[in-house]
Amino acid sequence: MAVKKRMLSLLLCTVLHCVFVPLGVAFAAAVDSPATFDELNDAILNGTSTSNITVSNEGGTRTITLNADVNIEANGIFITNQTVILNMNGHTIEGTESYVLGVDVNASVTVRGDGCITGGTSTTTVINVYGTFNLESGTIHAKANRGISLSSSGKAMIGKDAIVKADGSNTYGRAVNVGKGCSLTTAGKIDSRCIGIFASGSVEIKGGTVHGYQYGVYANGSNVTDCSVKQEGGIIDAKYYGIYATNGANVTQEGGEINSNYYGIYANKSDNVTLSGGSITVTGNIVNSSQFGVYSNSGDVRLTGSSIELSGSIKVGVRAKKNDKKATASQLAVHSSNGSVTLSRGSVKVSGSVDLSGTFASSDSVEAADDRVTAFQIGVDSSASHVTVEGGSIDLGGSRIDTGTAIVKTGRYGVYTVSILDKNKNLTPANSTVSSGTITGGEYGVYIYRGGTHEVRGGTIEGHFGISIWGFNYPDGREPYGKTVLNISDGTITSDYHAISGNARRDGGYTRGSTIINISGGDIRCTKDGVGIYHPQDGELNITGGSISGPTGIEMRGGSLNMEDGSVTGTAETLSGKKSGDGNTTTGAGIAVSQHPENYAINVDISGGTITGYTSFYENHFGNIYDRVGPDRKPVNLKITGGQFVSTGDASVISMHNTGFISGGSYSYGVDKDYLGTLTWDEAKAFSPAKEQPIGFTGAFSCIKGKVKSNNLPYHVGYLTGYPTPMITMHVGEKRPPFVPTYKLSK
Repeated sequence: MAVKKRMLSLLLCTVLHCVFVPLGVAFAAAVDSPATFDELNDAILNGTSTSNITVSNEGGTRTITLNADVNIEANGIFITNQTVILNMNGHTIEGTESYVLGVDVNASVTVRGDGCITGGTSTTTVINVYGTFNLESGTIHAKANRGISLSSSGKAMIGKDAIVKADGSNTYGRAVNVGKGCSLTTAGKIDSRCIGIFASGSVEIKGGTVHGYQYGVYANGSNVTDCSVKQEGGIIDAKYYGIYATNGANVTQEGGEINSNYYGIYANKSDNVTLSGGSITVTGNIVNSSQFGVYSNSGDVRLTGSSIELSGSIKVGVRAKKNDKKATASQLAVHSSNGSVTLSRGSVKVSGSVDLSGTFASSDSVEAADDRVTAFQIGVDSSASHVTVEGGSIDLGGSRIDTGTAIVKTGRYGVYTVSILDKNKNLTPANSTVSSGTITGGEYGVYIYRGGTHEVRGGTIEGHFGISIWGFNYPDGREPYGKTVLNISDGTITSDYHAISGNARRDGGYTRGSTIINISGGDIRCTKDGVGIYHPQDGELNITGGSISGPTGIEMRGGSLNMEDGSVTGTAETLSGKKSGDGNTTTGAGIAVSQHPENYAINVDISGGTITGYTSFYENHFGNIYDRVGPDRKPVNLKITGGQFVSTGDASVISMHNTGFISGGSYSYGVDKDYLGTLTWDEAKAFSPAKEQPIGFTGAFSCIKGKVKSNNLPYHVGYLTGYPTPMITMHVGEKRPPFVPTYKLSK
């Protein structure tokens, strides 16, 4: 029995060997792998099917389905005069020469199905497109240079399930290259170690991701009109440049996100940027460099709905010594040179930090004036550009610069503008208009430097300094940047130091004068410690309306003040003063006059308006000017011909150095006789209780120490020549004393 079983086993093995071995050999022959160049080329051009490639034709469209991987060792397959669908079916096409597939101008190719078309390290471009190419799904992988390259009038679409990637780390490492006259629409994933998309044509990003280690999108217009990048959705991501545009490329963001560590959008030359939706975020921690949300040179930037935020951190690790190269670290949400910036909706925000504490200590041999490090945080930075804020918000409330003991020049600005002279001394002014929206600065809401015309017609400006205006002129009167003009007709400007301020410093042979400030409306307020308007420079301040308030309303330390209407209020409950060579001297005055030690002439002319303060009008130089220049100080001229002076203290006017400057106005307290000019009786009516007191009033006014006082009602009488004593009595309706034909107020 055992022998029979052994014989049966041997017979079974023999049968299996005879039957199954030939079948296995036959199966292997049915799946030749990989397929060859000739097989794929014959399938595409002639419609020939093999066991590795299945071909079907329907309605003029040829569908190629891979059943095996394909190796292409020669130059690639060039498809012409055909409509082809290539179903990768989970397989790979790999080429090693200059290109893998080419699509002619009169051809259309669609790639779908899981799988990958890849080029080797010697392959210039995986897919060359002159016609129409649609990557619905699957992967294009360039191991060296370009994944997809569009030329002539090439058109490409990348679907949401598709991937294009390039491994090259130099500037030829481009996942997609879009030539002049070509177009790309993508919702897929684009990834490159250098440039995600390089475009000289048009690009639309509808979704997905575009990543490039150096550049997410590099748009080079070469001064053609149809180079554009439009983002409707998805994410553009890069370490250095989210979008880099140059030579007339136009960039539009309607949705999606742009993320970068250094530049969100860099528009290098005559490129227009329009942001109506989506977000730009510059984040990450960097060292010894700067960050920009949008950087624009000679182009226009329009924000109509996007948000731009710089939330990263910069650390300066340079230990600078005297005569070393200066270190610079700044965060600028929007920078524009020789162009324009318009914000009508959306938000601009700087919430990051700059850390300078590790740069160097003050004990190092570095002079303080040398400013070894500069660091700025700016919402909108304008260099010879026009800035328009007609809505939206600019916010630096969360920004921070940590200086430690470093010797630095720093500043945090909502809007910063500066006019530019080129090498031929041609002027390009920086202008600005604020009509709506909110600007919140860290230190400065708006900073205006040398030149341009700047309008505030509405909106809100906030900061430690609300608006700071610095002009530029030489002592001989030359004004290379022209006048620096600020016109305020409406809006609110608030600060916890000076709401509007200039600068008196002389530096390098020039001064910061030649400013003109015109105020016809608006609400200008210092809410904490400072002045409504601090004016130390050699400029003009003209007030015809509006409201100005602060612990002191206005302090004039240089230049001219002309006031015809409006209100100026000093809110402090007492009057105090101090010497100061840098900042205001007086607290508690409606208008204070205190000549700056830099020695600028002062001219004050008040003909109307309401001035309120503990002391309405106060002049005192606190010895500063005498300490600096002695008797050679420039003149201080005062003239008051009208206006209402309301004192919450015990004097309407105090002047320590000027006399004979009052010839009109009404006062809640009488003024010292030394301040009065010579008037006719008709001119003196403005001072008359008969004009100021209510009907039915009678009573005596006593002159004590040159001041005229009453118990409860505002008036001014002054001294009338011809009275035998300083005690006078006047009644309502009384015209003039009958015993003298005319009278004059005199000192």
